[in-house]
Amino acid sequence: MILGYEVFGDNLESYSVNVRTGTTINSGKIVPAYTAQQIELAVYPFDMTALNYLPEGFYTLQDVKAYQIGPAAITPFSQFVYDGNTYEVQAVMDRSDDPEVYFTEYLCKRLTV
Repeated sequence: MILGYEVFGDNLESYSVNVRTGTTINSGKIVPAYTAQQIELAVYPFDMTALNYLPEGFYTLQDVKAYQIGPAAITPFSQFVYDGNTYEVQAVMDRSDDPEVYFTEYLCKRLTV
């Protein structure tokens, strides 16, 4: 069995993700463009152990990591709501090219308080 399914399969939930697709001009200003997509993710809060391996001071215990089975379908700066808070994807690590792992990890910053 593929590791991604073994580890995250029971925790996958469907999320409406506003996937950043580029930029557009609105009233003379450049603004982000998004497309809403339903994507299955397993979302976990950061713990102190995970924070020790990340750039110091960038991520906090309020931020999350999300996992998707298969190749990356979410781009950096895409947004989704988890537990009543909006999160923005900051980093994408696609490990789907390894057939024994086959998942993508997203590191996400909390935007709302």
